[in-house]
Amino acid sequence: MFNADQTQSDFLSWYELSNLADKSHCKKHRSSICVKYAIKLLLSAIRSEEIAIELLKMNVIDSRTFEKHFDWILKEIATFNAIPVFNQLKETFPNFIKLLRKSESSAGCTAVYYENDEILEFFLENGFNVNITFDKENKGNALFLACRWGILKCVQVLLKYGAKQAFTHGPIYIYRNIWDPLNLAVKYGHLDIVKLFVEEEISGWARDAVTLEADFFQTDEENAMKEFNEGYSDDFNSFHYAVFYREKEIAAYLLSKSPALKHSRTGEGRSPLQLAVDRRFGEFLVWLAREVDDDLSSLIPSGERPGWTEHDHFYYDHYLLLRGDLTKTDERGKTLLHCAAQHGHLQLVREFIANGADVTAKDADGWNALHFACSYTNFINEHDNSEVVKLLHLTKPRLAKETTNKGETVLHILVSNSYLGHYEEETSFSRETFRFLVDEVGVDLEAKDSKGRKAEDVADNDHPDLWNVLNQ
Repeated sequence: MFNADQTQSDFLSWYELSNLADKSHCKKHRSSICVKYAIKLLLSAIRSEEIAIELLKMNVIDSRTFEKHFDWILKEIATFNAIPVFNQLKETFPNFIKLLRKSESSAGCTAVYYENDEILEFFLENGFNVNITFDKENKGNALFLACRWGILKCVQVLLKYGAKQAFTHGPIYIYRNIWDPLNLAVKYGHLDIVKLFVEEEISGWARDAVTLEADFFQTDEENAMKEFNEGYSDDFNSFHYAVFYREKEIAAYLLSKSPALKHSRTGEGRSPLQLAVDRRFGEFLVWLAREVDDDLSSLIPSGERPGWTEHDHFYYDHYLLLRGDLTKTDERGKTLLHCAAQHGHLQLVREFIANGADVTAKDADGWNALHFACSYTNFINEHDNSEVVKLLHLTKPRLAKETTNKGETVLHILVSNSYLGHYEEETSFSRETFRFLVDEVGVDLEAKDSKGRKAEDVADNDHPDLWNVLNQ
């Protein structure tokens, strides 16, 4: 991931190194200061391979010191891709390979971090445990981190030497969060590694031809651990992750390998379309509905409308706007433009207006498109609706002057759908729209609804102090 900088180290001259070596290799006894000099000397020299090799030939440290600082030495070798030093250690210390094979050092992860696939391969071909090496700081083992950071060569090396698990959290088995590395590569947007896992024949994994899933739990003991395993859950497959993280190029590639993925459901029964709707990914959603799967039936709630939940209505609004019939309304008098404005889909608002949608249309409650745009709430991502509000006002300035059947202005609706978070940025979405409506549009702050309430009264009633925050 990074290249170690060899130019900023305070290298000692060879003369100084020789003097320190003499100090460190005491003939009569080895004091603590000598040991400190010796190990510091060797660690400083690893980045300059020739010096480190000469020091090892001079026996600057003994076996006991070597074993004590083994992990530290190994990490320095991994940092600087010091293959010659690695080979010299094998010659100098007969127990080196034995220590390497039983080591749980994070040096393998260090090699991945610095993209040093060559030294990683040296570690592994000499018996380093490919599945054990774990980095507590970055919270993952070597395969997990290579997939996360997108280091293809390191992934290939790890697979070559039998890597089977990509896990995070703790090194104790019961607390492991084991991932299918394909899903990890999708999550972090690395198409080249996604292709490797789908097409590779190195690991010997068998993937389902339809879902592209691989079962990494082969023994009864491992199967018993599934309930503790968040990452390797049966909830999402790789295509679901592509939708969830809006990875369009990866999603298209996965579909090219298994077209049936577009009909796959999550463990909770959600369709890919429902996932995209839940994530408020407007452009991705349009691509999914128009180019991948035009079956919108998963967005139609079951049962009669009176029994629908708020989330059912949310799905149905997206069914309407994706259906694309600008001439029709639903039972509430709601238009496609209303739905697109309410849920923050700027691309569709532009498209519907360009295609002749009636911007002035109202639903049965007297709400116009700007009212719906001001009712937008979003707890999922950092997308706000100010651009939709501005576009609608630019298209039809009179919308901001209209009130609903209950006498509500756009400000009444905005504040009743705003929230006061614990942090200032959590209210910033509504604040930008509020300032635009007040400062540029000139909405009347004194206007009252049918209950005699000003927008300020609604705000203070729903969320004390909200008005002051919005009006800063």
